[in-house]
Amino acid sequence: MTAFQADGGGRLTQYHVPHYLTAEQKFDHWRNWYGSAVETPMRLERRGRQPGPSFSPTAASFGVPDVSLIEVRNEPVAGFWGGNPSSHDVRLVYLRRAPSVTLCAPDPLPVQSGYVGFLDVARNGGFEAPAGLHAFQVNINRSRLDLDERSYARLLQRQDLSRHPLVRGFVVPSLVNWKQPGLGREAAGVADILKSVVAALVSSLLQAPADGSLLEPGRRLAIRQYVKANFRNRDLDPDGIAMHFKISRRTLFHHFENESMSLFTYVRMLRTVMALQLLTDPGSKKMPLSDIANASGFSSLQSMRRALKETTGLTIREARQHEPLARTSIAKLREELSD
Repeated sequence: MTAFQADGGGRLTQYHVPHYLTAEQKFDHWRNWYGSAVETPMRLERRGRQPGPSFSPTAASFGVPDVSLIEVRNEPVAGFWGGNPSSHDVRLVYLRRAPSVTLCAPDPLPVQSGYVGFLDVARNGGFEAPAGLHAFQVNINRSRLDLDERSYARLLQRQDLSRHPLVRGFVVPSLVNWKQPGLGREAAGVADILKSVVAALVSSLLQAPADGSLLEPGRRLAIRQYVKANFRNRDLDPDGIAMHFKISRRTLFHHFENESMSLFTYVRMLRTVMALQLLTDPGSKKMPLSDIANASGFSSLQSMRRALKETTGLTIREARQHEPLARTSIAKLREELSD
C-alpha cells in the first residue's frame, strides 16, 4: 500500500496485495486493509475456490474535503456493510466490469457490467461478485449539491442510469480517466470536475437547476472531449461548438477565459499533433501534403504550415527529415494539451 499527498492538498492512496505472501495471507491482507480503508466499514468474504497465485486485487482512492473517489478491482468476493444513518454523502457507483454481480442495498438487485446508480449506505447492504468486479465510487457531501432529504430519496429510487446520455457521454468517461493528466494535475481540479459531473447528472435527473459555477468545470471537460472527437472536421468552429452545447458563443469563450490555453489554441494544437503524426508515419510518406492538412482538420495547406512553424518552430520538410525532432515536438505538445 502506498499513500502520498497529491498537488492541491488531496490525498491519493494506492493498494496492491504484497506479492511475497501466500495465497491465503494475500486474502487476509486484502480483507483487513479493505475493511478499514472505507468510510463505512465493510466485511469481505471469499467466494468460490481458494485464492490462486494470480490473486491480485487493487484499489486506489483520492480525496479532498467533501469529495472522494474510489476505484477497486476485486477478486471473487462478497461484501457486507452495516447501515450508516449519519452519512451525508451522495454515492454514485459505476461497475465497469461486473459479471454476475448482485447488489443488496437493501433488496437484491442483479446487475451487469456498465451499471451506474446511486448507493444507499444508510441501511444495511452488500454485494456478491462471484466473478470479481472493477468498480468506481464517487462520494460527495450532499451540502455541496444543495440536496435535501426528499430530493436525495428520489435519486435513490433510480436504479440503472447507464443509458442516460449524460452518463454515457460525460460521467463514465470522467470516472474512467480520473487519473489521466487530461483531468487536471492538481487535486482541486480533479475534485471540481467530479463535483461538476455529479451535479450535472443530479440536475438532469431531478429536473432542477444547478449552480452554474458548480457545473462550469464539467462543461469545460465536456467541450474538450467534444473537440478531441471532432477536431479533424475542418468545419469545426466556435459557432458550431456553441450550437452543439446550446450555449452562446460568449458563454463558450467565458468557460476558457481563465484557462492557460484558449479554445482556439487547443484546437490548433490538436490538429498540429495529428499533422506531425501523419508527416512522420511511414505509411503516409506518399500522402499529398494537402491531404495531410485536410485529414488533420486544417482549412488549407498554408494553415498547416503556419501552425506547424508557430507551434513547434519546424517546417514541413524538417518534420519529415528529422523524425526524432518531430517526435519530441509531439511529446511536448501532448504534455501542454494535458495540463
